[in-house]
Amino acid sequence: MDGTRSQGSPRVVVFARIEDGLMDPAAGGVDDRARSGLARLAEQGVAVVGCSSRTRAEVELMRADLAIEDPFVVEEGAAVFVPRGYFPFPLPATGVGGGYHTMELSIAHEAVLRSLRRVARQLRVGVMSFSDMSVGDVARECGLTLLQARLAKLREYDEPFRVVDRDSSARGRLHKALKSNGLQVRPGGRFDHVVGSADLGTCVSTVRALYARRGPVLTVGIGGSVDDLPFLRRVDLPILLPAGSARATAPLARSLPNAILAREGGPAGWIEAVEEAIAARHSTPDVTRAAQG
Repeated sequence: MDGTRSQGSPRVVVFARIEDGLMDPAAGGVDDRARSGLARLAEQGVAVVGCSSRTRAEVELMRADLAIEDPFVVEEGAAVFVPRGYFPFPLPATGVGGGYHTMELSIAHEAVLRSLRRVARQLRVGVMSFSDMSVGDVARECGLTLLQARLAKLREYDEPFRVVDRDSSARGRLHKALKSNGLQVRPGGRFDHVVGSADLGTCVSTVRALYARRGPVLTVGIGGSVDDLPFLRRVDLPILLPAGSARATAPLARSLPNAILAREGGPAGWIEAVEEAIAARHSTPDVTRAAQG
């Protein structure tokens, strides 16, 4: 089920945030160019591994819309989900269920939520998290449909939260205390996120190693923000999508001197950049080299 490749040719595995570039925000769904482009890639045996900050339920819906059947990473690197039977060998899974082998980096959401509430209570810091909000509240706060909000609330590892306290130091004090309790905190715009452990780079390396057990692998990564650096540093060919201006892309380019800059963003640029990288793969020396640490 993990695809085919011509003898001697490396298996191409693309790591990317499928919600960025392939979805059409204006239409609220999948861009037709993305769907047809992904079909062409699938015919060539190219795997597309989604790396997302979203929940498994959210990613499953996007994968279904895009007809992607490959493994995926959820909640910013908290876990890897591999469809059962995808690889023809036993996996180092921490769990099996829902049609997947699961490799988890984080403790369960319930334990994270308990810790968040306990630490906030001890510090006397007011907190509002997704678990305190209704589906309608999440939809209004985040600009989502009710279905999207319902799926976003199905957390398995991390918890989005917001400090509601007049003390300007409250947020910093809470973040510090959560970290002291062995949790990771990721600052955000509307909401911060707390999780037991999450690392996109580790997840990418884990999935890469599974594909490599079947033969040579060429890994491609697509991103456009500093949040993508953890996994872009672990691939053979990082591709940078335009982020509005050269100035916005410059920090990424400096961190990834071997990166390719896509000519345009959106589904057309995404697919074009991947297809060009695949066309040039035979001229890439030592495609099975260790990726950047």
